[in-house]
Amino acid sequence: MNRESRGYALLAMLLALMSLGSVFLVSTLRQHEDSQEARSQRNALRALHDARLALIAHGLVEDNTPGTLPSPSGEDRLDGYSTPAGFTGSPGQAARRLPWHFLGLQATLGQECLWYAVSKPYRNSLSTENRDPVSHTAINPNSSGTLALENSSVPLIAAIISPGLSLAQQTRGSSTSHACQSGNVSQFLESSNADNTGIFINASHSSDFNDSVVAITHIQMLKPVIRRVLRLFLEPPVRKEILIRMAGKVGTLDQIRGTEPSRYEPFDAILAQTDETNLEYNNACAGIVTNANGRTTTSYKHPVSWLCFNDWYSHIEYHAPEGESPILAISLAAADYIHRCTLTLDTNSIVCKNINP
Repeated sequence: MNRESRGYALLAMLLALMSLGSVFLVSTLRQHEDSQEARSQRNALRALHDARLALIAHGLVEDNTPGTLPSPSGEDRLDGYSTPAGFTGSPGQAARRLPWHFLGLQATLGQECLWYAVSKPYRNSLSTENRDPVSHTAINPNSSGTLALENSSVPLIAAIISPGLSLAQQTRGSSTSHACQSGNVSQFLESSNADNTGIFINASHSSDFNDSVVAITHIQMLKPVIRRVLRLFLEPPVRKEILIRMAGKVGTLDQIRGTEPSRYEPFDAILAQTDETNLEYNNACAGIVTNANGRTTTSYKHPVSWLCFNDWYSHIEYHAPEGESPILAISLAAADYIHRCTLTLDTNSIVCKNINP
């Protein structure tokens, strides 16, 4: 092989090595991008899971009306606190930042701060005395949400959204002292997640969409709340009122005791205080007044007023089958099953289970 031939051979080998190097570099960059995106999605799922649990736990212990949730933070508020805007206030059904500090969570939970939307009736900024079933603001087994996921008929109480890595069309501000990046919703979320329609989308990630969304449904929010409602029956003021109401539904107090009076011994002293001839009015939810909104509604004088304002009494079932322990029950209906919790009166035990329709 002459010198010229050897030169061409070396040049060909060099070009081949450069080509292999380019392929390796591109492959490495793609793997890096893929792993970065994969890590981002894993972090998002963990953050969304933690946020959903924190919101449900908050709803359970809320004293205004159990089952209600905090308003989102204002668009310019990065400190993790809720911005109550009143029941009719902005931002409607739009997503704004999750009030992470208020919920006892970390700011970023592994990446950018989460965003969040909540159905208007479920905002805890609406006071107890302004709730009622007529205006559809009562929180009880009939209270569905006003949000939705695209291509789903299940109404949602809340939606939590994790923004992915910044896309080409998005410009986000630098992280603040609170660890959240500044910028409006369109710099973080895409498609209908960034508007005010109350409809959210959870689609496959692409070059122009990388949000991740989890939802809180009516069933998920109220499952623990119905346990709290039944446990209130153990408190004497509530126990008395429930028994009075049940007597008005199913018969006299003698009938409510059933054929085995010993089963009702724990309740006889309370029942004996009741005037059977005046059951219709001898309860804590009697009277008509005008509330703070100027709406004429029922006056609630009960020590636990949210039971009345949210019409929970209408959803408590009383059963006293002969030969069996009497129970109180509350049911939640979903598209595919019924979730029911029962309280056995003579043992004070609560059992919850799903019952196929």
